[in-house]
Amino acid sequence: EIRVMGANEYRALGETPQDAAEKIKEKIDLLGDESFTKRTEGINAWRESPLYQLYLSIGQQSMVQGVDVNVVSLQLHQEGKPYLTQEEFMAIADLNHQLRY
Repeated sequence: EIRVMGANEYRALGETPQDAAEKIKEKIDLLGDESFTKRTEGINAWRESPLYQLYLSIGQQSMVQGVDVNVVSLQLHQEGKPYLTQEEFMAIADLNHQLRY
């Protein structure tokens, strides 16, 4: 489930980006209750997900172009491609900080 999550699935998880990020963290924490190995597998699945890859791509494009993530996301949205709002981007950044090994 985590491994295949995209932006639309993320948005469906909660009313706010923070709620959605918390749901992902809860899923990974549940795996951690089973074992450290399962938690690690959950984090690896997250890092392979289209959502995480989109997050990385937006961050990278922002740095390369020297513009805010909002500018990159707006470009993607206008092109009909998957995008993240600034609030979603920041919630995912916070989630990633919490998921460090």
